[in-house]
Amino acid sequence: MDEMREALERLKDLQREALVALNGALHHGNCLVQQLDSIGQEGSLDSRPGQIRLRAQLAKHQVEKWMERLHERRDWTTRRWSDRKHELEQCLALALITADLAMLHHLLEERTESLNRNTDQLGDAHASAQLLLHEHKKLMPEAKDMQEQALKIVKATEDFALDGHFAGPEAISKAYQLLHEAANYLHLIDQRESTLHRSIEFFDNAHSAIIKLDQLEVQLKTGDLGLSPTQLETLHATVAHSLEEVTAQPLQLGYALIQDIPGAEGVKRMVEQIENKKISLSIQCTAHKEENVKANRMYNNFIEKYEQVSSPIFF
Repeated sequence: MDEMREALERLKDLQREALVALNGALHHGNCLVQQLDSIGQEGSLDSRPGQIRLRAQLAKHQVEKWMERLHERRDWTTRRWSDRKHELEQCLALALITADLAMLHHLLEERTESLNRNTDQLGDAHASAQLLLHEHKKLMPEAKDMQEQALKIVKATEDFALDGHFAGPEAISKAYQLLHEAANYLHLIDQRESTLHRSIEFFDNAHSAIIKLDQLEVQLKTGDLGLSPTQLETLHATVAHSLEEVTAQPLQLGYALIQDIPGAEGVKRMVEQIENKKISLSIQCTAHKEENVKANRMYNNFIEKYEQVSSPIFF
């Protein structure tokens, strides 16, 4: 680009020098024509007026022909300079567009790769997910600015192509491809923000579920104290039902996130923690239920044997 600017400046200097030289020659020509006119008029007083006047007229005619050729040369030089100047300006405009396009393309590529590298990072709790969202939102102003730059490049390229330059169609194609890349980057940012909101919602629900599961565990551990078998059975049924209610939403949110973002390790660990807790409590409910069934069976067997033993005595 610097070379093209220097070429334009050299072209201007050469044109300026050529015009100065041509205008100087034309000025001298006009002066010579005036002098020849004077000579022709003075020649009428000479003893051979016809010869001097004729030679002066011939010389004037020759000078006028030279001046006419100089005028033609100046016009030709001006046209050639204008054409060359237009060519250089087109090349400079294309070079500027190409440089802006390449720089923005590189920046978009770099930002997109960075965003994709962080896709799996969804945090491991509400606080970390919230922090990721806060930092992620800082990307949006720059992304919108890059989209504006891409639009300006498209407009500049379309204006450039109006002159009919052979590189116009290809430049327009690349400019619109760049605009597509900018739009795709904005889409990825929006998508990532939506995913982080989902992650925050999941960790909120997961935290609440863990607290409720701990409460259910306490109920199971203290349930044996002072409760009849029937009451224990009711407690186990209630806890089993509560397990499904408490874990349904966070597990649904968690598995949906894992399906969309398989590398979300923090989400995976939390889902695993909830599932393990749920399984552990379900096993406890089942164990208590089996113990109660066994106790009832032993009690019924005892009553039955007791009645068998007691029957002859009362008979």
